[in-house]
Amino acid sequence: MSSYNSVNATTENDWKDYSPSNFEEDWELKENGFNSRRLNKKSPKNFSVKEDAFVVESHYQSIGKFLCTKKTYNNFIFEAEVMTSDLRSCAFVGYHGQFLDTQWKGKGRKYKSLHGFSYGFGNWPKTTGEAEIRYTGSKSLIADHKEVEFQKNKWHKVKIVVKDNSIQHWFDDLLVAELKNVRETLEKNSLVKSEEPMSGPIVLGMTGHPKGQKQVISVKWRNVRVKAL
Repeated sequence: MSSYNSVNATTENDWKDYSPSNFEEDWELKENGFNSRRLNKKSPKNFSVKEDAFVVESHYQSIGKFLCTKKTYNNFIFEAEVMTSDLRSCAFVGYHGQFLDTQWKGKGRKYKSLHGFSYGFGNWPKTTGEAEIRYTGSKSLIADHKEVEFQKNKWHKVKIVVKDNSIQHWFDDLLVAELKNVRETLEKNSLVKSEEPMSGPIVLGMTGHPKGQKQVISVKWRNVRVKAL
């Protein structure tokens, strides 16, 4: 796996720091229309700011909610630290997120559903490993990646680099997954759902509460920053 020399040559002034103090200014909260219809709205999934970190607390049967940057990114570097209280949290960092019209199966109705790339760190269902490169409706988009071991209640470094037609995922300063020819891969797997799939906000979130998990699960993100390339 290679590195991008031009990407590494960045200065501190190039970065957009997503400070929790600017929570309402920089972020907006969204949810999947499908989840809001099916699951119990009385079960909350609450985003808040605690001790300089973005925190989501998910309760049993809560709906999928996502914290999205108001700014749209194409090529970028994303860096953050993440922590989860449960290794089956289904938590992720998403990017190029788009809420697209999706057909309700068998009923002819449509709802808004999140599509985009993701860096999972919560043992997704049918996952082949943590930190893999995924797109909505797919398993990993690459055949191999380095195995990583997320530990609960421990801060881990996450880094995502999108440059031209390539994606890199980093874990604790180690390059663990790299995909080149991204657009061609999406087309080959019939995953293209919009005119520009490689554009959209950064997304922090969890899908619906993990099946069978009744305890409250918390996920935290801190030191979140993005550099547009």
